Amino acid sequence: MFFFALCAITVPSFSWEGKVFDVKGKKVTIATTQSAGVSAGIPLYVLQNGIEVGRGRATSVFHTKVEMTLLSGRAEQGLIVTTKKPTGNVAEAPPISDGSVWTQSKIFANTQWSAVGYGNGVFVALGYDSIEAAVSKDGKTWKKGKLPERAYWKSVTYGNGVFVAVAAGRGAVAVSKDGIKWRAGQISSRVWEWVVFGNGAFLAGPGSSNDDLTLARSVDGISWTDQPGPDGDRWISAVFAKNIFVATGREDRVAVSTDGITWQRGKLPQAPSHTNGWLVTYGNDLFVAVTTRETAISSDGMNWKTAAAPFVSTKSLTFGNGIFLVIIDEDVRISKDGLDWSKRYPLPVYTSSIAAGNGIFAGVGMTANGGTSVTSP
Repeated sequence: MFFFALCAITVPSFSWEGKVFDVKGKKVTIATTQSAGVSAGIPLYVLQNGIEVGRGRATSVFHTKVEMTLLSGRAEQGLIVTTKKPTGNVAEAPPISDGSVWTQSKIFANTQWSAVGYGNGVFVALGYDSIEAAVSKDGKTWKKGKLPERAYWKSVTYGNGVFVAVAAGRGAVAVSKDGIKWRAGQISSRVWEWVVFGNGAFLAGPGSSNDDLTLARSVDGISWTDQPGPDGDRWISAVFAKNIFVATGREDRVAVSTDGITWQRGKLPQAPSHTNGWLVTYGNDLFVAVTTRETAISSDGMNWKTAAAPFVSTKSLTFGNGIFLVIIDEDVRISKDGLDWSKRYPLPVYTSSIAAGNGIFAGVGMTANGGTSVTSP
């Protein structure tokens, strides 16, 4: 996060917006469907919930990407960037979570909520052994959605203008534009436990509970093609960043691909054989992987640095607001560099999945009284 003195900027006569895709120091990459009218040197404004939290100037303009130098305030992945000067200023910006304080809210229905993801300004939650979905802007107040079938829904991601959800058990997949109305897709009858999006394609994998090494790939989330995964292991988790997919497995397994089809094997530090494997995410220009008692970081997904970590188990891993956050039952651990996880904070309830967006961390789970969410701040 970077702060600088504000400067006077002339407002252009047209309106354009995109979303922050990546932040490296003062260099901000903005994803957009089109960049017509944007040119190098024009002022750009970073918004959170319609309030300005940062500003800068465009430096390079491409068809679906704009690069900006941040001059004041901050920029975080997923925030809106626009050419239209907003009302308000940096001092009015809503609080940004550091993961230390959490509140509990109730989600409708007596449902075990198994997965949550963030995209297009909203959190989307999925029920386990359920047809329930839920959508929220703040992680506290939820709207009801309905999935196309009852299934063990395990993961949800956003890309190409749609949410895509996958399920374990019998090969279910669903697609939605808003997280409320869903339609079924066609995927092979396998155990699917994770899904990610990158380079114009969705990639789904089998997770830790299945010996099947097959992956699946789709450009629209509806029609899927089975794809051989990297040889030799179950693939537990994956992330897309820096124009590559990074998939992690058990023990020392890691692989890298630009398209989800052709893979190059790397090597993680050896994880204990009894664990479910490595979870992986990306932030602060680093890939970070965690497993029982171990953590590792990499700048390229191939070469890793490791350290001991205070994890008895790892449920879910995410990055937001400049920090990495991992769930361990009813606690979270926080790290800025992916190596030091000494900061530990309690969660109000058992939480199975966590996501970050719009300055907020939101997690989902279940208590004896029904489905719940936890949020910070």
